[in-house]
Amino acid sequence: MPFRYSGRKNSTRNLFFLIVFAFILIFYFVHLGYLQYAIPQHESADEFYKHFESGRRSESLKINGSIYSRKGYFSHVVMTNRSLDKEAYLDSLEWKNFTADRNFMRDHCGNELNIGRWTPASSSATKICLLPLAEDRFVSQSVKVYGNWEVDIQRHLFMNIIPKHPQAAFVDIGGHLGTFSLSAAKMGREVFTFEPSPKTFQFLSASVQVNSLQSTMHLYPVALLDKRHKCAKSRVNPTNLGGSPVIVGFKCDSESSPVATLDDLLPVFERRGLTEAIIKIDCEGSEPSVFIGGEKFLTQISVPFIQMEFSGLKRMLDNRKTERFFRLMNRLNYVPTVVGSDKLHNLLKTDYKDWPDDINWIKT
Repeated sequence: MPFRYSGRKNSTRNLFFLIVFAFILIFYFVHLGYLQYAIPQHESADEFYKHFESGRRSESLKINGSIYSRKGYFSHVVMTNRSLDKEAYLDSLEWKNFTADRNFMRDHCGNELNIGRWTPASSSATKICLLPLAEDRFVSQSVKVYGNWEVDIQRHLFMNIIPKHPQAAFVDIGGHLGTFSLSAAKMGREVFTFEPSPKTFQFLSASVQVNSLQSTMHLYPVALLDKRHKCAKSRVNPTNLGGSPVIVGFKCDSESSPVATLDDLLPVFERRGLTEAIIKIDCEGSEPSVFIGGEKFLTQISVPFIQMEFSGLKRMLDNRKTERFFRLMNRLNYVPTVVGSDKLHNLLKTDYKDWPDDINWIKT
């Protein structure tokens, strides 16, 4: 049988498979969020904020909406940062868009934070922007009624601990509305605050703006975990926004936040000549992940005192990551303590289930 040339048929079939393969690739990358309004890889942080503030591809800072771009412009910044070196990573994520308007300030920022007992007498009154009370029935409600939140913890931290470390910066992981961060800033400390919840961050950034603390407080709408992920989301508690843990493994969208590690803060400290820090952490069960991702920071920066919420870990004591966290703190010579009558008392490391909801770690 004579040989018959079938090149056209093969070419058509190859073209068909090539088109199918291309569509699969496009669907895959769009699903991951790589192509959805992606920021150019070469775009610098300054260019990003210039574009963001001008509203390009965004409808940000709606009073009742997300502070992030409605079309994913900001929520995908973490993906472009893969082209940035480690030293520039957090710099590109620091928030600089302090543009809350007068109506927002009037409606949400008329409350005064009662911190006069530990801030300088010469400092002006500290305003704080509160979430709707129905959505934040603990922190906002407490500030509205009593003037502050977790007063006993703050009193010990700001009257007994921080004054002993005059050169220490303040790192607030899970800053929420800024009750701790605003106090530290008013005491003249350089503050680094991480808050991944988009709506909560809107109110936090407005509090910084209304108190003119932009030069002292560095805000990051970022979740800290043990490693970088594409993004994270807050699992929103509709009546307690302050009790919303972060989760990963979902598609990035306008309600997502970038993810970094505590170690990413190390080059920021080094460039600023900071060698000491006091840490307050309250991130609804993510505390082990944060410190596992911050071993270099805890080793190279002097961190003599950590204020930590422990209640979220009580249901995770058998978790391998929690066990790894305890081993890490033991290896770094941190002793768990609790405040009683303004004195620190050591906790037995084996009685985790009986520990109180808030504890301290003291470097020995």
